[in-house]
Amino acid sequence: MIQSRSTVRVRYKETDAMGIAHHSNYVVWLEIGRVDFLTAAGFPYRDVEKRGVLLVVTNLGLKYRRPTVFDDEVLITTRLGGLKSRLVRFEYALERVSDNALLAEAFTEHIATDLDKRAIPIPQFLRELLEP
Repeated sequence: MIQSRSTVRVRYKETDAMGIAHHSNYVVWLEIGRVDFLTAAGFPYRDVEKRGVLLVVTNLGLKYRRPTVFDDEVLITTRLGGLKSRLVRFEYALERVSDNALLAEAFTEHIATDLDKRAIPIPQFLRELLEP
């Protein structure tokens, strides 16, 4: 099974008044994981778009397990969670590197579209990369 591992360090500006990483940052971190996943699978997202395919986020779920704070180094593990005719699901685990604490679990679901944003079946070239 293909999976990617990415790291980010929580910047001070990403924390709120309580000193905890603001929830909006997690969406950005998931994107980092997803882009790295496609690169690890052998087809960088930029190349997917050059082939006329967009993966539009249609659903996102995020469960926070522990607080993430300034200067934490976060490991984002991304894997394929499912593949249907027009939909791909990515699943994520975010862990603090220093103690391996699970910080959050998440998923995103994406519909394949053409450049005019019309839903299309996931193209064969992408399916071959993603299928186990």
